[in-house]
Amino acid sequence: MNNDYTPGPWHAVRDDDQQVIDITPHLPDENGELEKTIATVWGNRPSLKATVEGDARLIAAAPELLRGLVMMLGFFEGKVLEGEAGWDCMTAARQAIEKATGQEWKS
Repeated sequence: MNNDYTPGPWHAVRDDDQQVIDITPHLPDENGELEKTIATVWGNRPSLKATVEGDARLIAAAPELLRGLVMMLGFFEGKVLEGEAGWDCMTAARQAIEKATGQEWKS
């Protein structure tokens, strides 16, 4: 699997003016500075606060979500799955892994 991304865990850190959430692999240092920002989620209207926070949490969880999907797919690969729902789950997991890594899934 391609690991050309910043390893997790990632953190969602709201800035001082409360309008921006930075996604970072490190918590702010003692001066409140971030070493690196992976992504920034903007939302300057109060009506967007919940959506912006949800988006930031989802982005920050990406490394753990990818790791969990890879582990799950590795565990279930080659096992007998009953019903269409099991195969649909496996297909969705493969597609998500391929989207995140930019590579075809190979067990």
